[in-house]
Amino acid sequence: MKRNYLMLMISFIACISLLTPLEIQAVQQIDTPHATPGGVFSGELTNVLVTAQVAVDAALIPTSVNLIRKTPSGQSVVIGRMYDDGTHSDALAGDGTFTIQFVLNEPNPGTVDVTATAAYRGQRNRVLSPMTSIIVARRPTDAQLDVATNVPTQGKQFFEQRRAQVGDDQARNELLTALATEPGVTSFGLSTDGFYIWIIFDGGLRGGIITAPPGTKAVSYVGGSNNMAIAPYFGFFSPYDETDNISASLGNTCGGSPAVFKDANGTVDRFKAMSGASVVAISSHGAVNGNNEVLILTSEPVTLASRLAHFIDWTLFGRIENWGGVWALRPNFITSYCSFPDSIIYASSCNSAANSTMADAFIGRGAKTYYGYSKVVNSGFSFGTGTALFNLLADQSIAPEDRTTQKAFDSIGSKTDPTAPNAVFTMWGDGSVALRSELVVNGRFETGEFTGWSTSGFGYTKVVSEDRSEGTYSSRIGRWDQPYSGFGSFRGPYVPGVEPSGRDAIYQDVDLPDTTSIPFTFDYNVVTYDGAAYDWLDVTVTDASTGALLIKPVNQVGGIIAGSTSNWGLFYTTGWQHVSVDLAAYKGRKVRITFSVQQDGYGDQIAAYIDNVSIRCH
Repeated sequence: MKRNYLMLMISFIACISLLTPLEIQAVQQIDTPHATPGGVFSGELTNVLVTAQVAVDAALIPTSVNLIRKTPSGQSVVIGRMYDDGTHSDALAGDGTFTIQFVLNEPNPGTVDVTATAAYRGQRNRVLSPMTSIIVARRPTDAQLDVATNVPTQGKQFFEQRRAQVGDDQARNELLTALATEPGVTSFGLSTDGFYIWIIFDGGLRGGIITAPPGTKAVSYVGGSNNMAIAPYFGFFSPYDETDNISASLGNTCGGSPAVFKDANGTVDRFKAMSGASVVAISSHGAVNGNNEVLILTSEPVTLASRLAHFIDWTLFGRIENWGGVWALRPNFITSYCSFPDSIIYASSCNSAANSTMADAFIGRGAKTYYGYSKVVNSGFSFGTGTALFNLLADQSIAPEDRTTQKAFDSIGSKTDPTAPNAVFTMWGDGSVALRSELVVNGRFETGEFTGWSTSGFGYTKVVSEDRSEGTYSSRIGRWDQPYSGFGSFRGPYVPGVEPSGRDAIYQDVDLPDTTSIPFTFDYNVVTYDGAAYDWLDVTVTDASTGALLIKPVNQVGGIIAGSTSNWGLFYTTGWQHVSVDLAAYKGRKVRITFSVQQDGYGDQIAAYIDNVSIRCH
């Protein structure tokens, strides 16, 4: 028997190695402190909790970690010691997060600039964290809040009434004249394009009034790979709101059809919830404020209830403004509440690309590509542009490299709105992003390496061009560098040193979508000098967390030598075989796909070529 003959040829070898200890340089740093709350009102006693993550280092002196305040004159004042002991408001002892709680009572608006500092044994200088600033603002009075609530709403009503009587230009001029004598208005002005009136009220509150022509957009919508769409003015723009068309296109991608929130559902909190979406499409009214910042309007009215709900965002941090009686989002709203996984942002609103302020906010929080319009845009133009853009982005019949965000942008024939003021469709950021239809990374191995894959075993895994199902490359698993050289070949003797004993493998973890069909397909070709009883290919799908076997699409496939899987010594190949199975039974789970080759160490080599590995969303 081959097994007994092989066992006689194996000997036990013990190796002892002397290892030289490596001296590892520990990290000595402190992350940026985080303050809760991040802002306070002047003249009010407020408890503030500050935490800072300190890198693990044996040389750290735990009792030396302090919070320091930097005064405007540049002096450093110790606020107090920070703790990592599970007490003193610290959440968990020994986790490296040091905590301090203290009371602020600042007399004047401004900032409280703080930094964490720590001492390490053997270091002369203390280590400082980056600085963080706690905002201090003056609490507006009820009267100031009322003015900032009512004026934008009343101003919008005045403009709409007068424009119907005397036209846009005269109505706008009359509104500006009225604002000049309005109590509680500190300053106001007209945007450079002449369509937006920005207002700063007593107490520093902000708002504005849109005076753009009817039928133009100042709207936004969202969709992503927990896909989401927000269209605060869907009914207003219909039939020229592109939300439904974009939603249908996204249904063909791995993210699936987005959750769509229209009209009254386009609230401030709904915009917060777009964080994490892979595609964000915004179809809403937009504007530019007095700081020359791009704004996106929600559909949430400014009422006493909503004023209370968003009080801190409006009065303390200035993340939102009252524009014409609805809340508008500033760029710092995005940077405060949202993060994005290499996302695509489509902001279909007036002036969404008037400058880079909103694009910078999205991209700074992880988005890759931002689309917008440079001026007031007519809804008919944005409807056609957005529909065409996403038709290409989501077209799964086109190779990903031919439907990137840049290629889709370039495919738009005319990027200029033919109606005055002739907004230009604009793109910011990285143009190399494509919507995924394929869940396996580098399943055709056309990168020429194992990008996206992990390997294990004896190192006999390689991306090669010698044999492939199609394209230029495939992967080869198993040692395959010489024919079986046992004398007599057929059922010949053991040949030492030319075949390992055990498995070589490649594998990749995949998050399966929650869909009704998840096709898993691949091609393989086994070449071998051994029978399948001794050397073989397995393909498994397991639970990535537990390792539990879910399905085995290929089970112990190897040589059939002279009609038997128990013979060896002669060359055998399966030829290229195609396999297709449905993984829908495991939807919503993270799975591991593994291609492994078992080798028996006898000297009659085996290898499996793998190509065209694919798990598609639909």
